[in-house]
Amino acid sequence: MTRLLIDCYLQQGNPDRWSHLAMKLTETQREKLHERQLVPLLQTLRQRITTELERNASVIHISVHTFDPQTKPDLHVSLLFGEGKVWESSIGINWLNKIKAAAPELSAKANVAFYPERTKTLLDTLRSEWPSDQYIALEL
Repeated sequence: MTRLLIDCYLQQGNPDRWSHLAMKLTETQREKLHERQLVPLLQTLRQRITTELERNASVIHISVHTFDPQTKPDLHVSLLFGEGKVWESSIGINWLNKIKAAAPELSAKANVAFYPERTKTLLDTLRSEWPSDQYIALEL
């Protein structure tokens, strides 16, 4: 799956998930792309989380993103986590402190989002499917 066609991180129904290339496809073609490519990817992801939770008390999902440095010129690393989620916050703050200690020359900040506020994402969806003490989602 490639962001050149669809941003699998944005939830279904969000028109911004389609790239300018995908918008040249018909709605039927985009629906087929969703069903053939994205649905199996999400099913595999959910199954891997479920399998890990059968073996372990919790799972940490790290989603890695790149961004255009021109949009945030004073930022090198952003680590996003659910501030209201105890485990996510604890792990996220700890990890961010380690990044800052290891590379003090980098600007590293917590929860600098790259999508518009209130945009529902894949991790929001997955967070709603498991308890917060089992599913821990971090975005780097």
